[in-house]
Amino acid sequence: MEAPPLVVDANVVVYMLLDGERSPAARLLHEMRPDWVCPAILRHEFMNVCATYQRAGGFSRGECLALLKTGLALLSGREVEIDPEAAVGVALDLDLSAYDAQYVAVALALQGVLVTEDRLVLARAPAVARTPADFVNVE
Repeated sequence: MEAPPLVVDANVVVYMLLDGERSPAARLLHEMRPDWVCPAILRHEFMNVCATYQRAGGFSRGECLALLKTGLALLSGREVEIDPEAAVGVALDLDLSAYDAQYVAVALALQGVLVTEDRLVLARAPAVARTPADFVNVE
């Protein structure tokens, strides 16, 4: 039996690429299942995270652009377009932002699992949303 597709949220990509307490689980999950997919919005959210982190003094402009390049390359060709009406329907049904609802809608459309650290999404979409730690055992 084939494993369900893993739809990743931008925060999981960030945790995988930057060092932090949630990084080991995100990295191990990627080692185990590198076939991640995402809605097209991840590209825009990731760009915003990179720019925001750099402006806050997290790293230099060059490091920002290198992180951006790495993150975008990671999911190049793995972006899934989602029907806008389906995404808005999920947003309305689950009381989520239309941004977050796109991740849930892709997971639902692909009969997959959404991997996220977003507590609101985890609470409102428990049928499809899991954390990276739910898949891996990290200390």
